[in-house]
Amino acid sequence: MGNLPLTIFMVLAVLILCFYVGDKVATRREIKAKLEHLRKKYPDGYKSERISFLQHEEHRILLLDLTYCATEEAVDSIQKYKDLISTQRANSVLTIIDLTDGQFSLEAVEQLKLVISQNRPYVVRAAFVGVASLPREEKYPLWHASVGLPEFYTRDDAIDFVEHDDEYLIYHQEHKPETLTKDGSYNWALLWELLARLLRYPDDQYWTTVQRCLPFFTYARTRKARLMTSFADDIKDLSLEELQRLYTEAFNLNPACSLELGRQLHLEDRKRWDMISWIEYRVSRLEFKLQADMIAWMDYSIGRLEFKLPPSIQNRTTPILYRPLDHISVGLMLMTVVGGATGEDIRDAWLYPAMQNLMVAMKGSKSPFEKLVKVVAITVTPG
Repeated sequence: MGNLPLTIFMVLAVLILCFYVGDKVATRREIKAKLEHLRKKYPDGYKSERISFLQHEEHRILLLDLTYCATEEAVDSIQKYKDLISTQRANSVLTIIDLTDGQFSLEAVEQLKLVISQNRPYVVRAAFVGVASLPREEKYPLWHASVGLPEFYTRDDAIDFVEHDDEYLIYHQEHKPETLTKDGSYNWALLWELLARLLRYPDDQYWTTVQRCLPFFTYARTRKARLMTSFADDIKDLSLEELQRLYTEAFNLNPACSLELGRQLHLEDRKRWDMISWIEYRVSRLEFKLQADMIAWMDYSIGRLEFKLPPSIQNRTTPILYRPLDHISVGLMLMTVVGGATGEDIRDAWLYPAMQNLMVAMKGSKSPFEKLVKVVAITVTPG
């Protein structure tokens, strides 16, 4: 009995040693298997230039290609990349760093961290590719150094981001409370509602709506933030009469800039009325889900939907203008309540193509509402 504790200790020590050795053997096997896989994937090595400029559409993109790159070559390439960026104009560089299948030491990762932190003044947009292929001990320090820089699985996706970052929502970890629902998720329904209100004829609550909308974009590292802020700056000192005049000039005088879905989708009369009938049916079914002031502005044309307006709405000094039921703002409001596949259908089939056409029609108009249209068009982009 006296030797029992010693025996137990020895057994535990042997078990721990076995687990440790077994884990090391498994790790070596995984590394060996990965290297074998990479040798088959790149039988002739990797021949592409490590640092190059890609000319894609109208953009010049600096690529640091560390695909299937060993540590020594990676450190040398990173230094050359750093030196090249420092010769560019401030806030001018679009860049992609591709780490796919790279074999990096901690030295190379540290070097890359320095490049990221020291060259931010030169970079306007950047993205990573292949971070998922890095071992955990290499991925984490790199991630902490590159907070705010998105990562993608393919180079094509990364190129699309740095060229069209306005189509991507890259949010910081903290959101303004008003942009979240009670369960902490992103409040898309409120955003659709606010954008719908901004596409209506301006009333005395218009500036308040703009201010409520701004937090949704100021925490996004996208073009939407710049456009929405610029739109707010353009209209903040305007009187209501001036704003209403600009709205009328932007959307009511030129049929090509109409806010009617049927016009923007170039629908034949029968197809347009089929769409209006579907919207009317949906709105009537969802009436109980809409607040009174929402219902008020959805009563767009006499003889279609006759909601009884509450006294608080009837006594308003700002007139309620009637609009066709296929107004883009109605489609956005439906997005707030239908959700799911039906909401996606409304967005994909109607709102997205209509906003794309409207954006083209308004290009170069110099109206502040052109910026708002771009914000809405970008926001309803599928994906």
